[in-house]
Amino acid sequence: MPPAKTPRVVFSDFDGTITGHETLVGMFQKLCPGDVEETMRRMVEKKLSLREGVAHLASCLTPSHVPEIRAYARNAGLRPGFSELLDFLDENKVPFVLISGGLLPMVEEALGPLLPRCAAVHALGLSENGGRLSLFSRFATDGEWMDKAAVMELYPCDQAVAIGDGITDFAMAEKADLVFATSMLASRMKKQGRPYFYFSDFFTVRDTLSRLWTEQAADVRPVEP
Repeated sequence: MPPAKTPRVVFSDFDGTITGHETLVGMFQKLCPGDVEETMRRMVEKKLSLREGVAHLASCLTPSHVPEIRAYARNAGLRPGFSELLDFLDENKVPFVLISGGLLPMVEEALGPLLPRCAAVHALGLSENGGRLSLFSRFATDGEWMDKAAVMELYPCDQAVAIGDGITDFAMAEKADLVFATSMLASRMKKQGRPYFYFSDFFTVRDTLSRLWTEQAADVRPVEP
């Protein structure tokens, strides 16, 4: 039996969205210095798939890195207003689903006591394989480790809200009814002429959703910065 349809669900990326910067990239730069910037550039230019690029960066990791990975994430810092957004969603009985192409241990460590307030968390797992760490994901495709649009299909709703910042969030934004974007995702939405709400913190997300949901927002429309 398919899951029951709900009125609204908020879907959010983690790296660079919930955190104020790209924690996965920062972690690789710290623990595995080398060709991180070149690999990122090739992914942006689509010379490497997201799956190939992340797998290449992760190839340097060993089980001994796990404590350092967690320590790095612990100090990552969350974008202002995140707990207040969760408060607002709880009050309105709207599930918050986190979908990350990053590492689950980093998500767990960064969110700490806020983790249980997410209705669900989807991120890349780590397993030990021959003294190295391997990535795994239920939602991997040939091109990426986390098919965010496929995850969204697990949570049918009348209104899907997407919050994101980067190249891994394009498909999620295309599937959503409302999009909150910053950084590269905002640039992509603007270039395509698609409506979105720009955000720099989660207070903006909360306040905009409050107007849209409680006042029906006849005069609230997505604007570009």
